[in-house]
Amino acid sequence: MELSNAKEALDQVMISGDRIAIGHALANLSLDYIALGQYSSAIDCYIEALALFQDSHNPQGMSRALMGMGLAYSSMGQYLQALDCYLLALPLLGKIPDTMGVEITSRAIEHARQSLKDR
Repeated sequence: MELSNAKEALDQVMISGDRIAIGHALANLSLDYIALGQYSSAIDCYIEALALFQDSHNPQGMSRALMGMGLAYSSMGQYLQALDCYLLALPLLGKIPDTMGVEITSRAIEHARQSLKDR
């Protein structure tokens, strides 16, 4: 997997100045970082995306960034941080409404809690 396509897409939307599109491009880049096992880089991109989505009052984007951060933290074995992200995402998903997202997030919360218990 190459990051060049995702980075190129990010460069293109940066020119537009569309904060929501930039947030989504950062989230897409984060997914590539996760696939490559570069979890810290993924989290950094998700943090940037989250800030853009918050500034734009975009709950769907905010929940996407938080869920992605949760996935990255979980992949690193940092279940408490993952749980925090998932718990922040859950009420945002209820505002959209996104019943599938709520179900997935609820399962992720249970997985993170169980992983913490198993330690």
